[in-house]
Amino acid sequence: MVPPPPRQDPYAIIRVGGQEYRTRTAVDGGKNPVWNETFNFNCINENTAEVVILDEDLASRDDTIGTAIVSLARAREHGTDRQQVCWCVGVTRSACCHRCGEHVRNMLSL
Repeated sequence: MVPPPPRQDPYAIIRVGGQEYRTRTAVDGGKNPVWNETFNFNCINENTAEVVILDEDLASRDDTIGTAIVSLARAREHGTDRQQVCWCVGVTRSACCHRCGEHVRNMLSL
């Protein structure tokens, strides 16, 4: 009998300019983690936020699940924004084809 694949324990690192925050780890969060955390960034000239999702591994280096670059333009214009972000599972951003069917989509509120 083949054992089931291990569950993902995802966390996110959010970068805006030189500022960086890390969410708590969503233990057994799988493909749809919910963090409900708020971070305050001092945004003066920054136009994008980088979101990196990683799988926390205790015995080895944390695995990158995916990355996304999010525009801050609408949040700057309207004071808030809610965007759907997606990332390819298991490939780097430069290798993402956006047609592979292996995307994870989540909502990001700014």
